[in-house]
Amino acid sequence: MTTSGQADPTERVGPFAAFSNHGYLFFWASSAFASMGVHTQVVIGQWQVYALTESALQLGLVGLMNVLPLILFGVFGGAIADVYDRRKLVSYSQVARICVVLALAGLTWIGAVQVWHVYVAGLLGSLASAFDQPSRQAMIFSMVPRQHLLNAVTWHNVQRDASNLLGPAIAGATMAVVNIEAAYLINAVLFAPLILAMTRVRINVPSTKRASPAALLMEGFGFLRRTPVILTSLSLDFCLSFFGAYRALFALYAKDILNVGPAGFGILSSAVAAGGMIGSAFVLSLGESKQKGRLQLSAMLVYALGVAAFGLSTIFPISLLLAGLLGLCDTVAGTMRRSIVQLATPEEMQGRVGAVQVIVAQSGPALGGAQAGAMAALIGAPAGLMLGGAVCGVAALTTALRSRTFRHA
Repeated sequence: MTTSGQADPTERVGPFAAFSNHGYLFFWASSAFASMGVHTQVVIGQWQVYALTESALQLGLVGLMNVLPLILFGVFGGAIADVYDRRKLVSYSQVARICVVLALAGLTWIGAVQVWHVYVAGLLGSLASAFDQPSRQAMIFSMVPRQHLLNAVTWHNVQRDASNLLGPAIAGATMAVVNIEAAYLINAVLFAPLILAMTRVRINVPSTKRASPAALLMEGFGFLRRTPVILTSLSLDFCLSFFGAYRALFALYAKDILNVGPAGFGILSSAVAAGGMIGSAFVLSLGESKQKGRLQLSAMLVYALGVAAFGLSTIFPISLLLAGLLGLCDTVAGTMRRSIVQLATPEEMQGRVGAVQVIVAQSGPALGGAQAGAMAALIGAPAGLMLGGAVCGVAALTTALRSRTFRHA
């Protein structure tokens, strides 16, 4: 029962079903460390840039630098993942990330680091992700039977949120107690376990014939055009993460509004992940939900209200609670989106469609970070977040009223 389509369709899917498949636990745990490394690098970079510049606009650009190559090359990386050994692509990507982080640690240690160094490091890390993340996402489909996919997707969100909980907290505490250089060194170590995992995990060989990259991409785009439920789900997710990009302003809020410093900045970031873990537990308790579209829309509406409330908050405990609520809603909406998309996608296109998912999931917050930084500079952070929350709410309500097909997805 290690490949899609071979498991008993009458089997009851329990909350830990994905871990019954060979290799998934090892892959899941090592991916958690790698995800922690990605989150840690972003948090350190955000704090370092704001400490150097005290500019909300340049702070927002950190997120953009961390996703721009992924936007440009992610679909190509997904096409490569559909025809080449995904394990090698993942391993090479982790080696590249380790080298980038160690270079930042060295520049910081000798006192030569500049803002553009952090931006370049983000660009290089994002380029590695363009090949790493579509490959890892497609590997999940290859490792578990189809009826375990929703469970595996939910557990993937658990490890993502756990890593997001621990990564920023470790980064913030290390920067506060030791220094940024030590935080970068810890960051580099976190990418190593996934390299080891790729030597031990067995996956199916991609079945897609080795067509030209252009032909593979055109085939993938054609599939997306013929599947409106996928396009709607991805569009909603992008809207939520772009206009509701509150996390890009955490450093500004921690330093200038909530007055809690780097340690509080890390805790604030971790509160989002804690809420996300609660959201994953909620999804696991639902089992195989038949209301994925409605759940995504409902989570988006609550998220919209939460973003506006966070923008107005000046009290740290209230901001922590709101950050947790936003993490919960984001996880529920994201889990439903990934389930809708992956269950509607055949195995031979998982890499390409997975790449589009990764681009949407990461470009939204990153581009939204630049948007949030610009709005904070123009009209102030509170007003900018309130406006963003309003746009998210309108988008969710419009879809709920106009798309019966998606409501019943």
